[in-house]
Amino acid sequence: MTHKGARSRRIGGSGFTLVEALVVLAVLAVLLGLAVPGLTGLRERQQLQAQAEDFWNSLMLARAQALLHQQRTTVCAASASGVCDAAAGWHAGWLVFVDGNRNGRREANELLLQQRGSAPAAVHIVGNSTVSHMVGYSAEGRSESLTGAFQAGTVRFCAPGQGEGRQVVLNAIGRPRL
Repeated sequence: MTHKGARSRRIGGSGFTLVEALVVLAVLAVLLGLAVPGLTGLRERQQLQAQAEDFWNSLMLARAQALLHQQRTTVCAASASGVCDAAAGWHAGWLVFVDGNRNGRREANELLLQQRGSAPAAVHIVGNSTVSHMVGYSAEGRSESLTGAFQAGTVRFCAPGQGEGRQVVLNAIGRPRL
């Protein structure tokens, strides 16, 4: 025996009312408003870490190439036009190249090993006086200045509003650490 009431349909709509939809949208807006500042800070921290690791990798590449080919290799701060430029600073980008004439500037006939573009606008990269715009590696893999003296220093990566930053430290024998 079947009930007629079981077969009958509900006469009203089965969707949400306008008030219910607006309440859900308001709750979502509040949750999104709380999450966005945290995500921005996370993105900036990841950019800092990525830039520091990229610079560290470039130093490791330069050192390995100097040892492998027994030639001086240089990492220099570069301008947007792709030439070594001390005034541009590390934040504008850098070059890794075989420095055959040992002058710290890339000439047209010197092998370019790597070129990195500018850092994101939120990331500031500053080296102390000994590594402010150039790091050189001798054929023995030691870091050295243009005069042949040992070279050591720290390159700092920071962003405004971040409580912490990153740094790459270059020791006297040329080994960088993050």
